[in-house]
Amino acid sequence: MRLTNSDLELLDMTSVPVEALEILKSHFKKPLYQYFGYSEEELDYVPKDGVCVELGSKLLPGSFLRNKVSAINRELERKNINCMAFASEYFIGLAEGNDCIAIIPGNDDMDIVRAAGTAGFNDGITNDMIIYKLTVWKKVLNFDYRVVYADMQQVDLEFISKPKNLRKLAYRVKFFSPEVIDRLENGIDEMVQIMDSENLFTLFWD
Repeated sequence: MRLTNSDLELLDMTSVPVEALEILKSHFKKPLYQYFGYSEEELDYVPKDGVCVELGSKLLPGSFLRNKVSAINRELERKNINCMAFASEYFIGLAEGNDCIAIIPGNDDMDIVRAAGTAGFNDGITNDMIIYKLTVWKKVLNFDYRVVYADMQQVDLEFISKPKNLRKLAYRVKFFSPEVIDRLENGIDEMVQIMDSENLFTLFWD
């Protein structure tokens, strides 16, 4: 689907290349917007170096969003476009809490967490702390992941390679993001099962 004049205006607002806009547009055939992520400094959603497509109220299953993100990322990689896709929320100019899929430049997944501004405000957890923990866990537990979802208070990470001991990662998640374990009836055992069966783990702060 061809880009509209409104879509093309985004080229002056972000460094996302036109080829990435075309890929996003081809998957959804919807208007494109500049991506807004949360800012700890401004206590508000602010424009970031990215584009997104708004998908409606938060009723879409996570599996649908992850599959779309994976398909778009494969296409970006195949065409050698230095950008990343991820699912998030969109607030500016539309109903609050809408799902969106965004594309930002680069290939460092922690830039997605930065752009989204993910933090645990009520727990004193800053965006920098989240990035530090995720980076350290990857090295210490010898595994790899890609960020598939990030918003103001949550980040979902899909395993590229799993740690040998998922329970060690589950305990780290428990102590850094206790709200995740609080939502599970069977605690660590259930978290390990989810990590293994769904091939991802989540950090969340209420």
